[in-house]
Amino acid sequence: MASIYMVWRNSMKKTLFCLLLLFVFAGSILAGPFGIEMGDSLKKLEETGLVPSATSSAGYYFVTPKSTHPDFEDYLVRIDKDEGVFFIKAIGKDISDNKYGTKTKSKFDEIRKGLDRTYGSSELTDLLMPRALWKDLDEWLMSIRQQERFHLAKWDNKTGATLPKEYASIYLAVDALSSTKGYLVLEYYGAKHSVLSEKSKQEAASVF
Repeated sequence: MASIYMVWRNSMKKTLFCLLLLFVFAGSILAGPFGIEMGDSLKKLEETGLVPSATSSAGYYFVTPKSTHPDFEDYLVRIDKDEGVFFIKAIGKDISDNKYGTKTKSKFDEIRKGLDRTYGSSELTDLLMPRALWKDLDEWLMSIRQQERFHLAKWDNKTGATLPKEYASIYLAVDALSSTKGYLVLEYYGAKHSVLSEKSKQEAASVF
């Protein structure tokens, strides 16, 4: 009898463990990036401990997510008073680099692969503007800094990505502070981003 009981108890422990894993895994799927959901109200962000702090731009707030990524240090959301969060942005840590942007490009590729695993296929754009002054290979980061080169990946329905219905697109881009210091920017655009951005412009213009 004792041996039968031990087998039953161990079986139940394994079942409960599997159920717990399933619950945690399901929760991670349902959770938005960094634990932020599109549509979250300012009040909900406050209640969940994200400590939103208004910026100088109306509707934008710095937040302190509980789920962060080691390569990003600042997090922003844009909130509509009626529709809640409709834009999420993560700003990467500074990357000390050479003028070719070797480390920055490597980190970009690493983060892009992680996002591909989560959302599916992305589309890469590496564009050097016509008549760019900073165009040599050893001016790669400076050309980014001067907005003469754009290096970014995009996820949306056209790229074959599988996004939640609350999302229109996701962008990962390289930016730079100098010829030897780069960083990454990750942006999530909600499905209502275009409409709510236009609404914000109209509200701002109504004071004239």
